Amino acid sequence: MLITAVSNACGMSKSTLRSELKKEGDLGSVAADNKKSNRALSVYFKPKTATAKKEMTVRKVYDTFMTIAMRSGGDSVTDKTNSIQKLMMDSKPLEVKYIIRWLEGNLSIGAAEKTIVSALARAFTYTPGDLKNFPPSILNYKSLKGEIKFKETMKELENAISEAV
Repeated sequence: MLITAVSNACGMSKSTLRSELKKEGDLGSVAADNKKSNRALSVYFKPKTATAKKEMTVRKVYDTFMTIAMRSGGDSVTDKTNSIQKLMMDSKPLEVKYIIRWLEGNLSIGAAEKTIVSALARAFTYTPGDLKNFPPSILNYKSLKGEIKFKETMKELENAISEAV
């Protein structure tokens, strides 16, 4: 499914993509390189309005991943492929690289995945989401609640992120 999504989004054949993948060894890097050099992405998903493109957010990526995970049925593969292509179109090349790697389950960025999960949990613990006040103001939850509560909350988030991945 990822090969199809990347090849469609980058406007290249699957055989060309596989050849580049064999040379590079990382689908995320191949997708990012072709995102930089290829304008074919706009062919697949034309913007409905002339508004400026919004920045990619963790929320948007998470929501798309959840939508992909929940889809089932006859057209689910096509729907999932289209969702990945749309996410690629809305992303910068570096973002595409890590989105594809995450979807592959291969977040090889020179650090253990546990470190990334820990860093995400720490970031969200310091500034917990507040749907009433979005985007949230920068908080320091650790200074508000103390070291013990901070560590407990961070551990809970680490477990939740690990389960979601």
